[in-house]
Amino acid sequence: MADTPDYAQVQPNRRSKRSRRTALTAAVASGVAVAAIVTVTTSVLSTPETSPAGSGTASVSSARASAPEPIEKLWPAAVHEVPAKLPDGRKVRPRLMVDTTKVLLTAEAGFEKANGLYTYDVNSGEVAELADITLPAGTTLFPDGFTAGQGRVAWWTARGAADKRTADIWTVPTTGGRPQLVTSAPLPPASSAGFVTGIAITPDRLAWSAGNEGVFTVDVNGGQPQRVDGTQGQHILNWPWVGSPGTFGGNESPFQSVMNIETGEKRARTALQPGSPVACGITLCVTHPGRSAAAQVQDRDGRARHDMDVTGVAPQPLQQDRFLSAQLPDRAIVHDVRSGVSAEIRGLDTRTRYRAPAGSNIALFTRGDKFVVVDLTAIH
Repeated sequence: MADTPDYAQVQPNRRSKRSRRTALTAAVASGVAVAAIVTVTTSVLSTPETSPAGSGTASVSSARASAPEPIEKLWPAAVHEVPAKLPDGRKVRPRLMVDTTKVLLTAEAGFEKANGLYTYDVNSGEVAELADITLPAGTTLFPDGFTAGQGRVAWWTARGAADKRTADIWTVPTTGGRPQLVTSAPLPPASSAGFVTGIAITPDRLAWSAGNEGVFTVDVNGGQPQRVDGTQGQHILNWPWVGSPGTFGGNESPFQSVMNIETGEKRARTALQPGSPVACGITLCVTHPGRSAAAQVQDRDGRARHDMDVTGVAPQPLQQDRFLSAQLPDRAIVHDVRSGVSAEIRGLDTRTRYRAPAGSNIALFTRGDKFVVVDLTAIH
């Protein structure tokens, strides 16, 4: 396994006076996974396969899924090692995969205080600066909710006192440029899932869910936000799907019920077989019937697919409608519940964990001053 060096000196980027590109001093090792499992509070607008529940496309099996295999053996093309610092010493944090080769990074001026956007090329080891993040006067909630789609990156910040905050929604092209303030709107009180609980980018609209007030949209180029009727208490899962409860709703599994905003189709928890939901997506749910480690993977109509050992899994959304993660004392496990295959990661740094929102397309791990990014969209 090759060691990956820190970022080398930044070079000018031909595409933009404001963009810079950095080449690593040695080739980057991909297919490496030796870190603590963490998840990351960002998401990408890539809707997973959404064949109707109960379509009969998957065979039912009562057999327990296979034992975990080393992740570098099972999914080598999906695993990439990323340095954790820029040359100026600023820490970076991987947020999501912008495309098949580039990881979105935020440069951190302090804890949860992103002040710059970069992309890291997993093939060449180059890092390009996309934008500086500047904050309006009076900002009290710092950049969060990073999302990518339709050639843009989006995020939110907020200004004002706790009882009267204003949310600012921002975008920047994935090729770099100056961040655009798309709109500002009153920020509702936080729900158990948070303040802004999801952002989505469509070809012509920007959407977000806020507190328990539901889903709002605005023209992608700016304008007055509009609330989507019938979405109070709903949170963005993968556009156009929303649901409840939201991602960080305590000990209750999120998205037990979901709804398609565009068609009105609803998929409720009541269709599931008895048991406590552990994780749900658009077409699948994982339920836990009791104290046993065994859990059952079900279609949304309650049809059983197979059993899986989900020891250590806390309530969470199914990333990409198929992945969930577990942190154990000596290892981490990423489960592909659709196929019944699991990958394990050993040699963990268990001190750092990040939680993933519903639309996240990476699983993030740490060891020392390196990140290991698992591109979930590269797992077929």
